[in-house]
Amino acid sequence: MAELQSMRPTFRVANLEEAISFYVDLFGFRVDVVLQAGALLRAGSAELELVLGQVSDPAHAYLYVSGVDELHDRAVAAGHRIASELTNRPWGLRDFVLVDPFGNRVSVGEWIS
Repeated sequence: MAELQSMRPTFRVANLEEAISFYVDLFGFRVDVVLQAGALLRAGSAELELVLGQVSDPAHAYLYVSGVDELHDRAVAAGHRIASELTNRPWGLRDFVLVDPFGNRVSVGEWIS
């Protein structure tokens, strides 16, 4: 049987340079490939594809991290929009929801004991 290894969400963005800066500066993604209509970013085993175009239906992805509190504080300090504040979930995650400049939502969480 095939074994799943990873997933790469795709976010549509209206400004590729702004989107790349947002994800590189906040999350520490590195740019693997930039094409005329998009870019592929990586950080650890996480991947994100950015596609240039009209954002009529924003996407949502969940990003597992270590240091969720620090990341939340950096996002707040930078003035980024937080849709859901940092919360401990009954199923063992501590997370928050961030909205990128184009309306895409990123849930950012860490497993807790």
